[in-house]
Amino acid sequence: MPTNENIGYYLYSLVALVIFFLGLSIIFINLYIKKRKELLEYKSNQSGLIKGAYYNQLTNLPNKLNVDMTINDQMIRCTRHHKSFFTAIVKIDNLNEVYSVQINDAIVVETGNRLLSAVRNEDLVGYLLDGNFIIVFNEYLEDIYLETIFRRINNSFKKELIVNDKTQKIKISVGVAKYPENAQSAHELINFAILNKK
Repeated sequence: MPTNENIGYYLYSLVALVIFFLGLSIIFINLYIKKRKELLEYKSNQSGLIKGAYYNQLTNLPNKLNVDMTINDQMIRCTRHHKSFFTAIVKIDNLNEVYSVQINDAIVVETGNRLLSAVRNEDLVGYLLDGNFIIVFNEYLEDIYLETIFRRINNSFKKELIVNDKTQKIKISVGVAKYPENAQSAHELINFAILNKK
């Protein structure tokens, strides 16, 4: 029959084991939380680096590198399926008439937003800097519908922008290039559209 001394020893041992495993569990939980936090921070940093590499910081639109990749991919698809596609350059003509960085930035951001609202979801709007935006239209866009989109774009810029209680008119010009008729590379397409702005 167990003595009180033996029962006390077993209880002491049991409590010690519980405390040991409880302490071990707390250590593992803290390690898991720490590693999880480090992993989330790493993913956040990676996401920030990727965004910085492929998107313009001011507009959050695809940058030149991103646009070039998109155009090159689309050229491959079009060549394979015997299709063509349009690219348009939209230039803010009066961007530097206002000598205020804040107002200029507001004009650039608003221009990007208006272009996004005027095109279709499958079309890409990017920012090439210096007031130059680019639209890469999906390869299934027909010529007749291109005119409809340009009308929507022009109508969206009839409304003036108000920044710091001042009214700003956004004046744009648009140039269009078609692959493969006008160019054979992303660089040539962009240059052709820039040279043919109206």
